[in-house]
Amino acid sequence: MEWRNVVGYEGLYEVSSTGLLHSVTRTIEYNSPITPNAVRRTYKGKLISCTTNKLGYTRARLSVGGVNSMRSVHRLVAEAFHPNSYNKPCVNHINEVKDDNRATNLEWCTYSENTQHSVHKITGDNHYKTKLTNDDVLSIVTHLKENIKTQEEIGEFHGTTKQIVCDIKNGRSWSGTTGITKCKRK
Repeated sequence: MEWRNVVGYEGLYEVSSTGLLHSVTRTIEYNSPITPNAVRRTYKGKLISCTTNKLGYTRARLSVGGVNSMRSVHRLVAEAFHPNSYNKPCVNHINEVKDDNRATNLEWCTYSENTQHSVHKITGDNHYKTKLTNDDVLSIVTHLKENIKTQEEIGEFHGTTKQIVCDIKNGRSWSGTTGITKCKRK
């Protein structure tokens, strides 16, 4: 595990290559109304607790000069460990796990690349909600071409609904597997 300064918070916070965040031990000198001399106080560094927002991203509250701000941990890791030579605006989680903030799991991308990546990752039998496999879908297409059973019967046979079979037939879902392009409704 490697620690690097958080960009914009150098000397105050560090982020690790595994996505941990901690404050740096530091000594601050300030004038006290009680004593004539300046007072020095040492603040021991500690791990920063993070929260998860409603979209599933890990965030942390950082403070500099009394001003607090919430920052996304994946962005802090990317800024510290990956040069952004093409000035791309987004940070992508390569494995699509939003709280996996390891430096090896992050990359800079454009908005378009980020969208394409997420669509590619969640289609077909990679999608976490799918009940069908690619083979099931291809079997459904074969049954549709044979035109022996109704869409409802095909759906029951494969453990899905008539609507899903209709969406497959019309290219509204699983088009990446079937190659069927979306039909425009009239």
